[in-house]
Amino acid sequence: MSIEIIPSIKDCLNAVETGMSPFDENNLSFGLEALVDDPKSLTINERKGCQAEIFGLRFITAHTDQRPPWNLYFGPLSSWVKGDGTEEYQPDARHMDLEIIQYWTDRSEQTPHPTLRARYADLAWEVSRLWNNDHPSEASISRPRVLAQRAIGAYLDAVEKNLAFDSHQTWRFLWRAMELAFHIKDNDLVERAKSLAFSYQRE
Repeated sequence: MSIEIIPSIKDCLNAVETGMSPFDENNLSFGLEALVDDPKSLTINERKGCQAEIFGLRFITAHTDQRPPWNLYFGPLSSWVKGDGTEEYQPDARHMDLEIIQYWTDRSEQTPHPTLRARYADLAWEVSRLWNNDHPSEASISRPRVLAQRAIGAYLDAVEKNLAFDSHQTWRFLWRAMELAFHIKDNDLVERAKSLAFSYQRE
């Protein structure tokens, strides 16, 4: 099985990448979803492609240290309790499999847009940790330090190049870049994030 991106979504993402304009991740996810004419007509590979791109952009980001339900930076947009008492999440990080995580890793290396690069790299970094924890009997997904560094650099690039959608997104990018840089103990990236934050605050 391999992931396939339907042409309408691929064209939209290409336009975002070549246009190099700011965008809100959640708004883009719903825009991509609107391009899927008939979900029932999609192949399994195309469905997985929609999961990777649409759901990947739909995860909300944490604003505090409280990170239910998976203890990740990314959380579900919505949740509800089923009749049997179990809780459902939309999107659900536990439904993101090895192929999708690898797809995000690959896309983080390929896309020229800093906001997309940050999102893909950070998703791969975070969701792979969840997958490894949930599958202790299977070979772990590699989580190289460079993946976190790529996310940090992309968040900061988006701010430096004025590609943040608004001030809220700017501070979110700066905060997440700082958090990741401290986590992997990359002093150069910590200093870059701090300098950029002070500069943005002055402006």
